[in-house]
Amino acid sequence: MSCFKEVRSLNNDKETLSLLTKAAQEVNTLLERRGWKVDLLTEFMPNDKKLLGLNIKHDEHITIKIRCRTQNRELYSYTCIFHTLLHELTHIKCGPHDDAFYALLESLTKET
Repeated sequence: MSCFKEVRSLNNDKETLSLLTKAAQEVNTLLERRGWKVDLLTEFMPNDKKLLGLNIKHDEHITIKIRCRTQNRELYSYTCIFHTLLHELTHIKCGPHDDAFYALLESLTKET
């Protein structure tokens, strides 16, 4: 059973949906061990070029930037997408980017 209730891409793009689904499956065991669930995992294209992801209300909605804001909208590497997802999952328990946040992120990274 998936710890993500729903996974969606922008414009039903199959390539980005596949990347999001793969990342969600890869962290599923990690989420199960902690009893964490996320209602919605989506792709987004923020105006802020530096923003790679958002965690909205801790476990309601995580959104990840999959494509660059370039003319050809090339995909970010799977590694970048996966690590952004881990970062946003860390926000389920830790809000600010403080020592506790980075300790938990490091722990989650080691578990995968």
